[in-house]
Amino acid sequence: MKIRRLVALLLVLSLALVQAPATAKAEDYSNAKLSTTYLKIYRVNTIAEGKVDILDCPSLEESDFDYTWSNSKMDVICGLDAENKTIHIYSDTKGTTTIRFWLDDKVLSMTLVVAQVGIKNNSLLLVKGKKSTLKLSNAPSDVKWCTTNKKVATVTSKGVVKAKKIGNAVVYAKIGEERIGCAVSVVKKKMKIVIKKAYSLAKGKYSQPKRMKKGYYDCSSLVWRAYKKAKWYLANRWYAPVAADLAKYYVKKKKKKIKGGLSASNISKMKLRPGDLMFLTGANNGRYKGIYHVEMFTGYKCIGFDVQNKPILVTRWAVMPDGYYGFGKHLMARPK
Repeated sequence: MKIRRLVALLLVLSLALVQAPATAKAEDYSNAKLSTTYLKIYRVNTIAEGKVDILDCPSLEESDFDYTWSNSKMDVICGLDAENKTIHIYSDTKGTTTIRFWLDDKVLSMTLVVAQVGIKNNSLLLVKGKKSTLKLSNAPSDVKWCTTNKKVATVTSKGVVKAKKIGNAVVYAKIGEERIGCAVSVVKKKMKIVIKKAYSLAKGKYSQPKRMKKGYYDCSSLVWRAYKKAKWYLANRWYAPVAADLAKYYVKKKKKKIKGGLSASNISKMKLRPGDLMFLTGANNGRYKGIYHVEMFTGYKCIGFDVQNKPILVTRWAVMPDGYYGFGKHLMARPK
């Protein structure tokens, strides 16, 4: 009985071997070609992305895909979408390179150019009613210009910005899914005079004893003299008060305090305006709120966009570098 079962099992196994399908024949990619052998893509913020189709080829589901590129100074990543017969290409480095793709033994090659898109100005101070043109470098022809606040600033298809109303907006160019922009602050004519004078005074030497003399400044004399240039006198018509006295006058007496101060919310929502004053507190000096320093806010700079396409902004200052103070609930006031 056992012998019969063994013979039957061997017979079934032999039949299965005879009837087993042969190994699938490899796909023939000899006629495959790329939809283009020259591709230019644009890097705006971080990574440039492009794609190329593979034509005249059978299924790619089982293909052995690989690639190399010739320019060692560039970083290139490629991925095969077998279902749609497309190669996706990514790079975070500008330059030109030759890419070679392998589909099993078939070799396809193309030239890739990654252009770094730039914008001449990412911060702009405009007087109400005035215009300025934003210029891009290495940009494609199908750029679309937009603004975050049409009531403050409009923009034409050529990048011409017009200041409409006192306030702030970000004007930006859309390049595919990427954006590059400029923070625009619209001010009164006299306020632009103030900001210009503040930058000029900041080129001098810091000195408290010589704070009111030509070529010298300290923090409070700088903001007072800058406002004086526009015939706006801060707290005192004849002499610059110290920082604590300026704050006491505009925060306590005039109720000009800006709610939230230098908060992340005020920055991202562009609630601060050029000419606003920031005060640093906490010193043991016996003065109002222990204030020991004042600095003039002069606008915003757009340094990019986040994953939700919201502008990334840093603050600008008359004396210190852009973004120097970060953000926090530093006391702020708006004299004018």
